[in-house]
Amino acid sequence: MFVKSHAALLIEFEALRKMLLGCARSWLGAVAQEAERHGERLLEEVGLQPRGAARQPARLELGEAVSTERTTSLSLRILVEETGLLPSLEGSLDAAWLGDGRSHLALSVRYEPAAGALGQVVDRALLHRVVEAVALRFVERTAERLQEACRPA
Repeated sequence: MFVKSHAALLIEFEALRKMLLGCARSWLGAVAQEAERHGERLLEEVGLQPRGAARQPARLELGEAVSTERTTSLSLRILVEETGLLPSLEGSLDAAWLGDGRSHLALSVRYEPAAGALGQVVDRALLHRVVEAVALRFVERTAERLQEACRPA
């Protein structure tokens, strides 16, 4: 399954690119963990997962960045424990120039729903929307961190 989420930022693209290529690696893992916790809470609220189940936090793996004058792409994997319903995600965090003082940030990921007919039914019924909410939370929190870091002092 494929999920995409995006945000427009009031940041010069060059500043955004420097953040993604530089220090973003130091805090993106925490953003991924927060997004995963949001997804777990959603699954608990709809009764698909027991409340308060002990789990390992999500782990973020970042690949090499590819950057041009107007775009930067960072491959990533958000790995979650296989014991729950929330799947691991693989894809990219992409930034692009969107005009003077504006940039576009997008997360494009894919995931495999749980195997078997039950996994497919759960995905169609609800899980896909939870994964969309996790992707949106990741993009929103990443955008917030980037805008804070790029704000003039």
